[in-house]
Amino acid sequence: MRHVRVLTTLAGVVLALSACGSGDGDSGSDTKADPFEGLTAQQILDKATKAAGDAKSVHMKGEIKEDESKFGIDMAIEEGKGAYGTISLEGQKMELRQIGKSLYLKGGPIAEAAPDFKDKWIKSDDTESQGFNDITSMDKVFDDMLKPEGKLEIVAGKEVDGKQTVGLKDAAATEGKTDDKGILYISKEGPAYPLLIESTGAAGGLQFVEWNESVDVKAPAKGDTVTQKEVDAAIKG
Repeated sequence: MRHVRVLTTLAGVVLALSACGSGDGDSGSDTKADPFEGLTAQQILDKATKAAGDAKSVHMKGEIKEDESKFGIDMAIEEGKGAYGTISLEGQKMELRQIGKSLYLKGGPIAEAAPDFKDKWIKSDDTESQGFNDITSMDKVFDDMLKPEGKLEIVAGKEVDGKQTVGLKDAAATEGKTDDKGILYISKEGPAYPLLIESTGAAGGLQFVEWNESVDVKAPAKGDTVTQKEVDAAIKG
């Protein structure tokens, strides 16, 4: 499962912005004791992918530690409506809200680069916000997160968020892809939602909760926002 690579790529986007300024149907809800009995690993993954694709919202949270780097995320997303939450990198926390094509960022490395705006929300247009689609679009999140890098195998599940699961292990240790290997835990109860990705190549993982719950995203007050151009000018001095 490609969560480590996806999140570390996003962390690079955050640093780049701070440096240069701009820059429900049938989803596996079978009532059998084991709804995945007789299915291959790929067929189980297909059910999880469909369940995630059919859902309207999710809350994604977790932390990844790799070598000396630590990256955290706590993000609620409703497809077609928006997203809000926080991302953190090396102790620096950034708040994020996305409504339609408008992205608002506050804090983190951008605030350090332009301290006069540390308490302001920086509004970016749709071009500048494209790098954040990995975490603000459900389609993008699960297209990336659920894509295996190696051969999948079925492993024992465990209880996650009060639900029994089946595990799918990504054997991506081959070809040097140790950063991407992990175990995906999929719910055996109700729709086959992905509930947890645990990394086996780094410490930590990602949990997916609050499926289909409404996400209330509000734009910051106009007086609390500044434009990306204003931030660029402040950084350049």
